[in-house]
Amino acid sequence: MSSPVPAADAGAKRPDFASGYPESETLDVLLRAFDAGDFAAVRKGTSALLATETDDAILEATADLRRRIYPGATAVYILALSVGLLLFLAGYYWLRVQP
Repeated sequence: MSSPVPAADAGAKRPDFASGYPESETLDVLLRAFDAGDFAAVRKGTSALLATETDDAILEATADLRRRIYPGATAVYILALSVGLLLFLAGYYWLRVQP
């Protein structure tokens, strides 16, 4: 079974945010998965790398990559506010406006 992550390419360009990351084949595989949109593989791979890696620079880069696959606090806040507003307006309609 083939992996959805593209094979290593000598000329592959790293994403701009990863230009300061240290050279590591495992980290490069995770960056290719990130670039391909396979965030489940990134989540699984970063967990494994954080548990086994001893190099501090690679650990920092891995933690940064993992942080990038989760939504920001502002996005979560806006989503919660939107859901709350939707529920309020629907409840108001059902209780007050609906004949």
